[in-house]
Amino acid sequence: MPRRRIDGGATQSSGRGANVVTVFVERQWSTVGHIMIEPPLSIESLQAHAASELNQWTGSVARWSAVAPGRVNVIGEHTDYNGGWVLPMAIDRYTVLAAAPGLQADRIRVRSLSLGEQSAVSLSRLSDLSDDQWMRYLQGVLAEYAHRAVVCPPLDIVVASSVPVGGGLSSSAALELAMAHLIEAVTETTWSPSERIRAAVSAERDGAGVPCGIMDQTIVEQGEQGCVLLLDCAQDLISSTIPCDDPQIAWLVIHSGVSHDLADGAYAQRRAECERICEALQVGSLRDVTPEMITTLTPALPTEPPAPSPEPRPEPPPEPSPAQSSTPLPLPGSLDEVLLRRARHVVTENQRVLAATEALKTGNWSILGDLLHESHHSLRDDYQVSCEELDILVELAQAQDDVFGARMTGGGFGGCIVALVNREALSSVATSISEGYAQQVGLSPKCYRVKPASGADICAVSL
Repeated sequence: MPRRRIDGGATQSSGRGANVVTVFVERQWSTVGHIMIEPPLSIESLQAHAASELNQWTGSVARWSAVAPGRVNVIGEHTDYNGGWVLPMAIDRYTVLAAAPGLQADRIRVRSLSLGEQSAVSLSRLSDLSDDQWMRYLQGVLAEYAHRAVVCPPLDIVVASSVPVGGGLSSSAALELAMAHLIEAVTETTWSPSERIRAAVSAERDGAGVPCGIMDQTIVEQGEQGCVLLLDCAQDLISSTIPCDDPQIAWLVIHSGVSHDLADGAYAQRRAECERICEALQVGSLRDVTPEMITTLTPALPTEPPAPSPEPRPEPPPEPSPAQSSTPLPLPGSLDEVLLRRARHVVTENQRVLAATEALKTGNWSILGDLLHESHHSLRDDYQVSCEELDILVELAQAQDDVFGARMTGGGFGGCIVALVNREALSSVATSISEGYAQQVGLSPKCYRVKPASGADICAVSL
């Protein structure tokens, strides 16, 4: 999968097929200089910035505003579209929209402060996809509401965001859900959270061409302050809400400086591989596959070349128990080595999510940290969605005494890692990892301390 190193400037062009939508970047990537943890921008400051730019651009005063957070997935990667379990949290990095009545008939005009770009779509031709990939997220949401007779009037919109660029922190879902709430504010309608989530998921799939699951949109819409949510993606529901505000720990997100792009094929390839596994095993989803079923399968010769991915670091499959060996399950067919790895990741990742939930509930940070490490190794070796830069960051984090655990987070192929850190050592850990990364890769990565935040909502506007 093509990846972009972010080492030359503060903003990145969206480009065709980019998964990154809007990012307000506080300073440039650099290879030298003081290491620091980037402070979050408040919703109020982002809203004020967007409103001011809207006034300068159109002469209009912002009349409506909406906000949506980014998200970090603590554990449970590539399990949502397989009907599995995930454990994400909304974070205190936000996308804010400020809007005024449009100056052009039949047009939704949008200016992205971070991208330095402006785009527009026709309200009477929402089925004609915009040439600007980032605009398609907004266009898709507009179309979903229009399909149900909620027709947005012409608007001029400015977008400001503090969600890190290309980091796998759901900048697209934040944009989609902020737009959903904005439409409701403008049209004075109210949809349920599940309706907004479905609209946003459809916008991502149909507009952007990313065959995503439901996790990102669900947590962005329904995140709770100070909590991590256990989501059951087979049932489309929140199974458990777990407080995560222990003052002894902190969540550190570190951006590798490599931007990912989920819309160019490798993400879809992984999903297609999982569908092939289900067909071979004659199950509805990988949620129905057990570890015992995996251990009884024998690799066949590959029937298709593996998807492009980083060079795997092989680890032996788990040995079946004597009972399993003597009484193998009667399973149809066999899987090639690539598909076996994919299946093993999803099945074991679901187990890790449930174990991590219990560790969070009891505050057992050592066990949770071990599960994060195991998750990364599985994503690296079996699902093959990591990259060299992410692996280096995780290895540097694992070498720190005050890091309980770390893993890549998001769809992969670049982006961020998330580390569970001793709160008192947060600054020194960030500095040590950043210095080591700069020595090995040549970049000083951006570091963010993130906290669990509330989900998307309408913002009050001072007229």
